[in-house]
Amino acid sequence: RLMAGETQIVYAVPFVSVFFSDIHQFTAIANTMSSDELLQYVGYIFGVMDIIASYMNIHKVKTIGDAYLGVSGLPGQAKGNCCLNMLNFASCCAQVFGHRFSHPNKGAILSEIASRSVMKDKKKKKKKKVRVASPNSSLNCGDKKDGTTLISSEDDAPDRPSALCLMRIGIAAGPITGGVLQGKTPMFDIWGKTVNLASRMESTGRGGRIQISESVYKAVVVDAGHAFAFEEKHTVSCKGFGKVSAYFVKGTHNPPP
Repeated sequence: RLMAGETQIVYAVPFVSVFFSDIHQFTAIANTMSSDELLQYVGYIFGVMDIIASYMNIHKVKTIGDAYLGVSGLPGQAKGNCCLNMLNFASCCAQVFGHRFSHPNKGAILSEIASRSVMKDKKKKKKKKVRVASPNSSLNCGDKKDGTTLISSEDDAPDRPSALCLMRIGIAAGPITGGVLQGKTPMFDIWGKTVNLASRMESTGRGGRIQISESVYKAVVVDAGHAFAFEEKHTVSCKGFGKVSAYFVKGTHNPPP
């Protein structure tokens, strides 16, 4: 559209869900790694999240340090409950890098991660055997020797860092403004109070937990297709918002989302 002559691309979207996450205790983890290990660690985590986002039709906006920003409900994305869709994505990310992974499409998601994560040896031009973690293994970002890594090729994939990746996740819903920032490298970004609230939900949350705003909670519980359980409502102090109602995702019913 820019090449066609448009000078400004902007969207005013009345209702979307916004996802913010970061890696719990990332600074402490980073201090124990070399530069190569750190790049590999972050790249592996974000790479897997990108694949899950693509599979679940979540639009990745950008990464900022160890933080990941995504949105659901933009024009052109699949119709449906954008809050439930985002919570499913958040749950998958938390489970993949946590201690369990239970999802009706688990096999398909792991296969997608496997097919797009294989490191190919260009010199040998030989397909390597791919090993996916067993369904009963503890699926965290970690040591391929104990079966916990999602994917590895037998010989040429680099060793995965053994540090646990504990995600701290926040989700909010509401209106946003989206648009393309022009310059040397045009980039799509989103702005507005919903983006800021999602960031606050993440920053006031806990490692390994998903904290959602009240608007997300209300949109999810009215959907008969949801399979989530929530803790009691609590309030958090958020800069720029004051006291805000929020919920922690307690877990999932059977079957899980």
